[in-house]
Amino acid sequence: METENKLKYLKEKIKELAVFRNVLEDPVILSLLDFISAEDSLEAGNFGKLYWELLAAHETDRFYTPNAWKNHLINLIIWDDNPVTRQGTISGQNLSDSWRKALCHDLIILEELFNLEKLVSINDKFPLLSWENLQVGPKNFIKHHKLTLELVEYMLSGKDWTKELNLFLLHYKKLGVGLFGKYHALYWDGRAERFCGVINQDKVTFLQLIGYEKERQKVILNTIKFLKGYPANNVLLYGDRGTGKSSTVKALVNEYSHLGLRIIELKKNYICDFPVIVRQLSVLPYKFLIFLDDLSFEEHEVEYKALKGAFEGGLEARPANVLVYATSNRRHIIRESFTQREDDIHKRDTIEEKMSLADRFGLQVAFQSPDQVLYLHIVKELAKQRQLTIDPKKLEKMATQWELRHSGRSGRLAKQFIDYLEGEESLVD
Repeated sequence: METENKLKYLKEKIKELAVFRNVLEDPVILSLLDFISAEDSLEAGNFGKLYWELLAAHETDRFYTPNAWKNHLINLIIWDDNPVTRQGTISGQNLSDSWRKALCHDLIILEELFNLEKLVSINDKFPLLSWENLQVGPKNFIKHHKLTLELVEYMLSGKDWTKELNLFLLHYKKLGVGLFGKYHALYWDGRAERFCGVINQDKVTFLQLIGYEKERQKVILNTIKFLKGYPANNVLLYGDRGTGKSSTVKALVNEYSHLGLRIIELKKNYICDFPVIVRQLSVLPYKFLIFLDDLSFEEHEVEYKALKGAFEGGLEARPANVLVYATSNRRHIIRESFTQREDDIHKRDTIEEKMSLADRFGLQVAFQSPDQVLYLHIVKELAKQRQLTIDPKKLEKMATQWELRHSGRSGRLAKQFIDYLEGEESLVD
């Protein structure tokens, strides 16, 4: 009975949350409230539903600790998007006293909730349903920011959370909150009309990209200007396939996410949502690259007109915290036929209309297929990065043969060749 009374007391305290009200909409917490509200709070069936919701959340939550309950609460608290945490992203440790008091009020309640298993695990009706030691496969290897690890360690230490309020505020300030704090790469789900985080984000870095240094430097400098609040351009990376155009854009967010850079992938079939997207992004304290990968239009497709109008020409200006980075195999993005050039009596107007989309990109960077020297240089550098133990002359000969068996030279082809060699060496070992 004492345990039930403590649980019911905690239920009333949870309802007093003023800042972290989003917690009350979480499926796990809702199941907890149902569990506590039941006539027999410690009835195993009610607990089973709570336990199932917790296991389901544990699969998708970021992994900080094998205690599923504490891990879930950590995810809810450090990434929660609410008026106070958003103020924290702006003010950090300079948050006003009023905001601080509101935050402390809720952290006291949440810390009691954090230690909930002490009340539940002592009951002998479900002793096998432990919340401890629930490892989650490869997610254990996800690299977390050192500030996040410091905050998590403190939350797990059993010390009073309000004593280290500045640590929470520093985390909000430096790493952000909500979906755009938790994820640095996202995509737009046009059907659901919402942003979604990329869980398995490509971790490619500029150190891993060999060749095309001059081309990449133009993109990097434009991005740095953007992050510093200086005038910057939309960017079109065009040229031959497999030359690292997309990887260049992906590497930007891995390099500069600590400065508030975020990337949003937008599929061509959702381009009409562009105005809705930028309107939502304009009020957020981040810098966004809207990424249009492998962008091209056929003659009969007219979606490019919506994108062209979204860039410039409408009544609503593009927000200062949004740029568009696109990759394409075509410089002018839209396919143009010779028949169209020959038969259209207004052919100049037609050509101008189709070229005007590419003109919306102030910076256009060409990535051409590598020559033999660059191709072999990429192969050798990748082999060195992978620490492959193969004779340089043999490596060069095999790389040339690989190229001849495939469709031309490219950085992608070089990487595929090195992947093959590394796999062969691994099998021998």
